[in-house]
Amino acid sequence: MKTLKYCPQLNAFTGSITASLLMCQLEYWFNHTNGEAFYKFLEPCQDEHYHIGDSWIEEMGFTKTEFRTAFKHIGKIYKSKTEFLKSKDKFCGKLYLSYYDRIKKLTYYLRNNDEASSLLRNLEDGLPYSLDYTSSKDDTREPSKQTKTTLHRPETIHTSSLPEPDYPQILHLFHTNCPSLAQVSYLSHKCQKLLASLCDQIRAKGLDLFTTLEQGFKQVEQSDFLCGRGKFHKWRALFSWIIRPDKFFAILEGAYLPFQQPPAQASSSTPYVSPSAPSLTMQQPSSKPPHKFMRMYTHNFDIKALEANESAYLDAHYGPL
Repeated sequence: MKTLKYCPQLNAFTGSITASLLMCQLEYWFNHTNGEAFYKFLEPCQDEHYHIGDSWIEEMGFTKTEFRTAFKHIGKIYKSKTEFLKSKDKFCGKLYLSYYDRIKKLTYYLRNNDEASSLLRNLEDGLPYSLDYTSSKDDTREPSKQTKTTLHRPETIHTSSLPEPDYPQILHLFHTNCPSLAQVSYLSHKCQKLLASLCDQIRAKGLDLFTTLEQGFKQVEQSDFLCGRGKFHKWRALFSWIIRPDKFFAILEGAYLPFQQPPAQASSSTPYVSPSAPSLTMQQPSSKPPHKFMRMYTHNFDIKALEANESAYLDAHYGPL
């Protein structure tokens, strides 16, 4: 099970528990970069740099609003890199900052090393995973190689009695059969749990695991909707979405078939006929009699003139009555 470190002493400074949790996690990542800037996504997306499970809301379990509110307590937010570069007091007294690079479409995070180190040195207990120079009042050394190698994501613990899925083999099947979709380089705990549940359900149905997975992945690749080949949308399914048991079995049942192809266009030798022009093709005689239509016309008649003409006609042919 994935866990996050928490330092309650930070609450007096950050003003909220969520901000303290976020600060601990920021220190975790800055420890990996030795205090240098790094980029990270807020939520899952289709960007080529994104990996499943590697976004703030997946990692922290926060909503987007909770993350933004927590970061405002401890960090300065810039809407663009230009705004960040033009700022004279970049951190504005905060411990961190973030700016959005519109060209790369990435959000970068920077650490105010002097202020953050000064604050963390005054804590009674250093953060469980912080830079070495923040864990002691006198120790300002850079982190050693041994310290760096011991810092990693918490290991995933599986409690299921069923055999653990062969994750590398499943990913190989996915990458081989779904070249149109983003590849997966890291499986989060949530993805591993979904994949284990899917494998259990496939086995429970008496199906061969790898044959069924391969069949499902092939149908995903054939689906225009799931691969973003639609005319009006470019959304593409993520691996974490595909392996949801309800979605995967719906794919197998044909819920996401390819779009229907438009009817074949007439050959160039066929003359073009306007829809309004009368048809020149011979039609088979119908057994039903043709419909008769009555045409009605509207005229403005001079009744007195008509009666006078009628009287003159009768007098001329039959004499006066």
